[in-house]
Amino acid sequence: MNSSTQSMTGLVGLVGSVLGLIGALVLLPVNTQPAGALSRSAIILAVGLLAGPAYDVAVGGIGRALRAEHLVVLAVIYFVLPEVIQGLSPVPLSGEAVQASFLMVAVFGAGCAIGSSLKPFPLPHFLWKSAFRKYPSSVIFRLLVICFLVGMFNFAYFSHFSPGQMIEGLQAGRGEAPWNRTSLGNWNALTDFLTYMGYLVPTLTVMIALQRRSWIHWRVICGCMFSAIFLAFVSQIGGRRIPGAIVASAIVTWVCMRRASLRAIHVVGLLCLAGLMLLVLDSMLTNRDRGFGQFSYNINDFQGVRVDNNFQYMGHVAEIFPRVYPHIGFQWITFVLIRPVPRILWPDKPIDPGFDLAIYLRQKGVSFSCSVIGEWYMAFGWLGVFAGGLALGYGSRSWSQLLDQDLPVAGIGLYGLGLMGLIVGVRSLYESVMMSYPVVCWLVINQLNTAADRGINFPGRTLSRNALREGGAR
Repeated sequence: MNSSTQSMTGLVGLVGSVLGLIGALVLLPVNTQPAGALSRSAIILAVGLLAGPAYDVAVGGIGRALRAEHLVVLAVIYFVLPEVIQGLSPVPLSGEAVQASFLMVAVFGAGCAIGSSLKPFPLPHFLWKSAFRKYPSSVIFRLLVICFLVGMFNFAYFSHFSPGQMIEGLQAGRGEAPWNRTSLGNWNALTDFLTYMGYLVPTLTVMIALQRRSWIHWRVICGCMFSAIFLAFVSQIGGRRIPGAIVASAIVTWVCMRRASLRAIHVVGLLCLAGLMLLVLDSMLTNRDRGFGQFSYNINDFQGVRVDNNFQYMGHVAEIFPRVYPHIGFQWITFVLIRPVPRILWPDKPIDPGFDLAIYLRQKGVSFSCSVIGEWYMAFGWLGVFAGGLALGYGSRSWSQLLDQDLPVAGIGLYGLGLMGLIVGVRSLYESVMMSYPVVCWLVINQLNTAADRGINFPGRTLSRNALREGGAR
């Protein structure tokens, strides 16, 4: 994307966010609390947020829709607005809080648009080396098996390596499985890190399928079986975002590798697959406390796309900060950065970022998400919301440099894994840290393999160190 198109896309996104906000506020009814009262306003704001990505796709083609800076805008809509758009439930907020929630989304979207229009920062040399390295399918399969075994270790260890206990754990509720741990964790939190290796298994399976150009090759079939087993255990824990992100990274890898040959039939197939994923995620929400032993779901249970009701909790945050409670500032950033440190190594590690919305609302045994937008507001107010959007837009645009190159399948897989980190980061900055682990795992794996120190061959030539540093050239 040349600089003029990039700037215009950012400008269209900025204008769209502003006009979407104006339209949303104009359409607000006097009584904003009944179910469905905010649907029109939410739809108008969502359309405004999509203006920038829509412009870029119209100018550059359907392949542009796969860029990170556009998909994070979709993530904002998905994580914040679905319940409001569908009018699934009443919104117990004051009119001022509703307006503040819409304003937060628009300011964050405007920041994303501006950030994505800036010149991206050069990706590190080691990352480019990893992205351009080519692996034969036999090597990828060995990595797949290793990642599966390491990822399953935590489940097997706490089941005493008994297949029977592992199956019983799958059938139990999420708090009753042998591998369940307390919310604060203990020494077994150390082995939880091994599970992140398993996040790579579906993406590695897709890599093999792309290289073999077949979904019925024995390595691909084994990879699909390993993926299904690992996803079953991860899903038993009860969260939807991690299984969804793991599968989505694999799908993104396939789509991005085939982006030059995408046809209408592929788009239809992907939409059907997305619909199926929404049903699966909804069934997980319905059965999250039952386990597979008491799993029960039919199409009548589907009441709509339910995420986290982030819009409502953003409104509560707007009512609390700074009127009742001062902004928590860098205490939140510190909490995010130290979260990977196991509590067994730091017994006095903080248990929250300085504020717990569930405790404030006097709700026991639950946790409430207010999206990363609400987190930025909790920490730094309106300036924080804009800065957070600016940082996400800029980081996403910089990550999209990988998609600008003619990468081998391993590089596209790396792009998909990193993209999921950015997308789930819209739900919470904590989730972005968690989903960065698979990227770190892949980069470590890459460093452990034999490397060509003087350059990496791709499409008939070699990238020099300077070319890699600047992002390479076609």
